[in-house]
Amino acid sequence: HLSRMPKLTFIFKYIPALDGLRGIAILSVMFFHSSILHLQGGFVGVDIFFVLSGFLITSLLINEFNKTGSINFRNFYIKRILRLMPAMLLLLGCLWSAVFIMGGRFATTPQGLLSASLFTFFYFANWAIILGLTNWPAAITHFWSLAIEEQFYILWPTVFFLLLQYNVKIKKVIAALLVACTLLIAWRIYLFSSQVSFSRVYFATDTRLCSMLFGCILSIVVCYGFLPIWFKRFSGHIIAASLFALTLCIFLMNNSLKFTYYGGFEIVALATCMLIAASIFSQNWFTKILSSKVLVWFGKLSYGIYLWHGVIFYFFEKIQISVTNSSIVLFALQFGTSLIAASASYYLFELWFLKLKSRLVHKNEIGKSKDTTDFKKKKVIQVNY
Repeated sequence: HLSRMPKLTFIFKYIPALDGLRGIAILSVMFFHSSILHLQGGFVGVDIFFVLSGFLITSLLINEFNKTGSINFRNFYIKRILRLMPAMLLLLGCLWSAVFIMGGRFATTPQGLLSASLFTFFYFANWAIILGLTNWPAAITHFWSLAIEEQFYILWPTVFFLLLQYNVKIKKVIAALLVACTLLIAWRIYLFSSQVSFSRVYFATDTRLCSMLFGCILSIVVCYGFLPIWFKRFSGHIIAASLFALTLCIFLMNNSLKFTYYGGFEIVALATCMLIAASIFSQNWFTKILSSKVLVWFGKLSYGIYLWHGVIFYFFEKIQISVTNSSIVLFALQFGTSLIAASASYYLFELWFLKLKSRLVHKNEIGKSKDTTDFKKKKVIQVNY
C-alpha cells in the first residue's frame, strides 16, 4: 500500500514551540482552578491539550506507517503507559497517604478513594463522574480529561491504521473527520439545549472529542502537504488573529455559557491549530516567545503539573485558615508547591521511565524502514511525545 500512499511532505521531530504552547495551556488551567485569581475561561487550556494530543499522536502514526507500512500497537501502548502511568500512580499513592493522615479533613474516605482510584487507573473517570458511580473526591475531579485522552488513544490508532491499510484516499479521510466533527457538534448542541446535567455535556467523551479530531485533521493536512501555499506568507496575520481569538476565549468564556457549547470549543481548537501550523512553518516573534526556556519548561512538566495542581490547590484550600489569611499568599503556596511537586515527580521519578521509553523509540527507529524516500530532501521536524 505504501506505493499508492501520497509521500510525506514532513518528518516530525522536536519542536520547542509546541512545548511552549503546552506551557500556556497548563498556566491557563491553573488560573482557572484557582479560587483566588480565577480565570473564568482558563478551562480552554484542556482543549489546547486535546488539539496537541490529536496532532502529535496522528503525526507519530503517519510517520511510522510511512516508514514501515504498519503500526506496532504493542510498542505504541507501551510508550503511552511509560509516559502516563508512573506519574499518575505516584500521585495516587501520595493521595492515599494524605487521606490516611488527614482523615475526614480531605473530604473523602478510603472506600471512596479506592473506587475513584480504580476508575482513574482504567481511564474511566469522566464517565464515573457523569454516572455518579462513586462519591468522587474533589481533589482529582480534573482526571476526567486524562480519561478522555486515553479513550482516544485506544480507539483512534486502530481506526486510522485501518484507513491507511485499506488505502482510503487521504482527502476522504479528512472529509470523514470533518463530517464526524459536525455530527458531534450537533449532538453536543442537542444535549445542551435538552438541559442535561452539566457533567454530561462538559465531561463526556462524545461532547469533547472534536478538539482532538481537529488536531488529527491538522496533522494529516500538514503531513501530506495539503496546507495552502499562502499560509506561510500570511502566517503573521494568522497568528495575530488566532491569538486574539484565543485570548478572548480565555478571558471571556464560561463553562456554563451557551456559546461555549455551540461552537466556543471549536473556536479554541481552530485557533490552536493555526498556532501549531504557524509554529511549524515559520520562525517569527511568536515562535520565539513559545520557544522561551520558561514556557518550554512549563510545557515539559505540564503533565505532572496538571496531575499535582488539583490535589495541592484543594489541600491548601482545606487548611487555609491554619496557613494564612492572605489570598495572594495562599495562591503563591498553591502555585509554588504544585511546581515543586511536579518537578520532583519529573526529575526524580518520571525521567527514568521516559529514558526507557526513549530507548524503545530508538530501537524501533534503527530497524529496517520500508520507505525509500530520500529524507534529506525533506524538512525535518520532531515531536516530543
